[in-house]
Parts: sequence; C-alpha cells; structure tokens
Amino acid sequence: MSTGATTNNFTNNVFELLDSDLSSNNRYYIAFGSNDLWVGDPPNAVGSIRNSHLVRQRLHSYKRSTLASFVVPRVNYDNSGSTSYNAYDDNDPSLTNFYVLTDNDEVFVCIQKPDPNSSQLSTIKPTTAAQALVHPYNPARSYKTSDGYVWRFLYKLSNLAKEKFLTTNYMPVKVITSSNPTITEEIQQKALQDSAVSGEIINFVVTGSGTGNTLGNANPLTVNGGGFGSGADFFAFGNSGGELIKIHIDSDGSGLIKHGSGYRSAVVSPDNPGASFTARSVFGPVDGLNSNPLLSLNADNLMITAEVQDEEGSADLSIGSRFHQVALIKNPKDSDDSFITLDAANALRKLTVSSLSGITVNGTITGQTSDATALVVDTVSGPPNYVYYVQRDSDGLKPFQIGESLGSQTVTAEGPGAVNPFTGELLFYDNVATVVRQSSQTEDLKIIINLSKCT
Repeated sequence: MSTGATTNNFTNNVFELLDSDLSSNNRYYIAFGSNDLWVGDPPNAVGSIRNSHLVRQRLHSYKRSTLASFVVPRVNYDNSGSTSYNAYDDNDPSLTNFYVLTDNDEVFVCIQKPDPNSSQLSTIKPTTAAQALVHPYNPARSYKTSDGYVWRFLYKLSNLAKEKFLTTNYMPVKVITSSNPTITEEIQQKALQDSAVSGEIINFVVTGSGTGNTLGNANPLTVNGGGFGSGADFFAFGNSGGELIKIHIDSDGSGLIKHGSGYRSAVVSPDNPGASFTARSVFGPVDGLNSNPLLSLNADNLMITAEVQDEEGSADLSIGSRFHQVALIKNPKDSDDSFITLDAANALRKLTVSSLSGITVNGTITGQTSDATALVVDTVSGPPNYVYYVQRDSDGLKPFQIGESLGSQTVTAEGPGAVNPFTGELLFYDNVATVVRQSSQTEDLKIIINLSKCT
C-alpha cells in the first residue's frame, strides 16, 4: 500500500492553529520532572501509553507558555570563506546548508552557486546593503556576489526573536500575518512578502549532459512555460566533449537577475542546432520565494518556550532538585478538578514533618509504619517543615500515614500539590540532559517538536 506525504502547508496550518490556541482560553504548560539519573546520553523518548503514564508520575513543576515559533537548523554564514553552500532545490526536502544567517542577523537563501558540481567556497558575505546597490527599490530580488554565488534575502531577526527562539542549534522563522506589524524587522519582512513574485523560475538543474553543446557559456537556451509566464532567461556551459555541465540564470546587464514571473511549470531546450541535454526546473512556493519563509526554508520544527525564574514566588517550584524530562500539557487541573489558572504551579505532593534532620534532596524517605517509599524532590525548612516528593512504580506507591515516623521525624500532615499531574492533555514529552535547579537561576525551557514526524 502506498503512503501519503504531508506538505509544509500542512505544518504551517498546524502551527497557526496552535499559535491561536496559545493565546485563547486554553492554557499550555511546559512541565518538567523525572528524577532518575540517566546512564550516559538521554534515551530516546518512546510515545506509548505506559510511558505517558510514567512521565506524569514524575512531573513536579509547571510553567505556562504563550510563545511559539517555527525554527529551522541554524546555519551561520562562515566569514572565513571556507564553506561551500548548496543551491535551493524544490526537489529535495532534506536539503541542508542552502540558507545562511549572517552576523548582521540577516537570512539569505542560496539561489545559485558558481559550479553545482564542485564545492566552490563562498568568500563574499551576502548583505542587504550590497543588495540595495543592485536593487534599491525592490529587495525581494536575487543578487550576485563577486564570488559567483547568487543570493536572495528573506528576513532579518528581531531582538525579540533572537531572545526567545535563537539557540546554538536553531533559528526562528515565521511568516508575518499581521497587516500592520510594529517591529521594524517584521515591517521589512511584510514588505518583502507583499512584493514576492509568483511563478519565478529559480533555477534549472542538469539531469542529462547530452551532446553537441558549445565549449564555454556560449549556449543560449529557450525557456518554455506552456503558454504561461515570461521574462526568464538562462544560459548554459558546455565542456570540450560537448556535454552540458551547468545552467546559470542570466541578468539584464545591470545586475537584475531574470527569474521571470507567471510560470506554472517550465522546460528548457538548447538553441544551438544539434545540441541536446535534459534539465528540470526549480520553483519556489507558488506565491514566490519571499511569500512565506516557512515554506522556502522547509520549516517543520516547532519551538515552544517558557522561562522559569528561581522558585517562581508563591508557586514554590523546587530548588536543588534535578530534572531531565520536559513535557507539553494542555489544560491541567488541580486536585479539585478545576482548571489551573496559575502561571506557575507545583505538582508535588508534600509531607509536613517535625524536622528535616537526615532528609536530603534527591534522596529517599521511608515510612516506618506504612513502608511507603518516595524520592525527595525538595525540602522547605520551617516551621512548618515540608518534604516534597514523587512516587514511582519502583517505589511501591504505598501512601504515607499521618503520625508515622520517617526515622527521627514524624509525619504530621500530607497533601497534594497545586496541579494533579494526571490531568490535562499530554501532547509531547522528551528526555534531556540532566539539569540541576539552583537558587537565583533562570531556566529557559524550550520544547522542539518535529511536526513532520508526528504520526
């Protein structure tokens, strides 16, 4: 049986639904927990019902999130000039290294490299300042640098985007949907989107070298769009054996790259009598390469973020504990089955004890009467003295009893946390390298979900 394929338009729609939901009456929380130590690297998370149950067992801190963005793998432009980049190709959804983020926070797509069959290095950084010298009135156009690369500017990162979503490995990408954005970089991007050209031919890729092609670049070509489109102009390079080795996009002599417009599909053929070759066309998104950077950069990773500061005030989120699982939960409830409205909340059950002598965070406690065992996540010195804990399957799940001894301490009360971790929709969870929470410490929690792998 054949299998279907989702498109970037599908993931874009999924994000729009989630983005709208984040700002609605629904509440999304990034929760963290699990206090077993990994041996080596974190294992891959397995999405089974049992594992979902175990994740809930160990959650202890919740922080509301209202911020999300698509992200793509970060590719920094190499200012040393020692990197070769790939040209954009609509036939390769797994293509990498075809766009760059410069140290000016500008994102460019590589339209064409000098020789598609070699690893020729890019030695001239693309900039909007240089592009403006060629296209002062329309920045949504390709331009050629003196090293032979052709680039297209897509957008510039705002300070907010960098602060919330730029990491060592990922960079944010979005489409501006507001008709009146207020952030300078988003105003610029909206202008680029609005000036995008539908039906551009981005490139042609040689698929068969053929015969009879003239040595060098004296190979004029005819572009045929089946009655649709105009203005595209390309020329070809032949070798000494008459084979066609590459096709390049032409310009009008003043630097204006001639992608044309209005094409739905296109084929290219040689003008030279007796020459032959085969090539396939490369197109951007239907509305143009600048119309939607999510589509142009094949964005399918969604980042959801939240910031946790110290104990989060009255939420009493644990300090000194460790966590190495994060989860995304929609609309959790408290022990009275009411929806949580707090921005931060503790999910840990707690014992009130006569003293904390001998009780350590990340250690275990055992009730002398009940034989109940639990893992200590946090303690608060009083009076009253509190012990926050989680119980896992391996602990036996026996309840503690009021009045029993933990050794040199007596349990005087026991109760639930502000969140019942077995409520709400568990949408996603992942294993991460162990983090130990410290006082005066801020955790920047980021969940990255690959929507193309959501089945």
